[in-house]
Amino acid sequence: MRNNTSHILILGLLLASCGLFSSNTEVETRHIPFNTLFQSFQTETAIHEFETVVLMNKTDTDTFLSEFPTDATRKELLLNVNFSDSLVIGVFVGMRPNTSYSVGIDSVVVSENRNVVYITEVGSAAGGRAITWPAHFIVADRADFGNRTAAFGLKR
Repeated sequence: MRNNTSHILILGLLLASCGLFSSNTEVETRHIPFNTLFQSFQTETAIHEFETVVLMNKTDTDTFLSEFPTDATRKELLLNVNFSDSLVIGVFVGMRPNTSYSVGIDSVVVSENRNVVYITEVGSAAGGRAITWPAHFIVADRADFGNRTAAFGLKR
């Protein structure tokens, strides 16, 4: 009997070290639904890499627009968000000389105690006849986003 107990103990240790036993603590992972607000953001501010932003209220929005002024249409869309129940998440890059260049928010996922915003960049900044200002600004429900911090993951 003692020999069988030893074998069971050793087998249990091996399985645990291989990660075959699951933990009783589940990590919360769920998608936060969102709607696109707009997908181009023209600003005169020099931007070379990605800029990300989470606008929680009108004060955040006013500060953001003072740093990155934009056209009247985008400004109006941002200022008309109902911040009592919504917030804005955005990613944008500066001027790109290629109409196939884009950046987009793929998903917002709650994982552990943070919101992970997954972003995809497509295209290249080289060559082209038209200038674009790739961006993706979304509106999400404030209750879904909660008080968790946001982390931005980029896939190129």
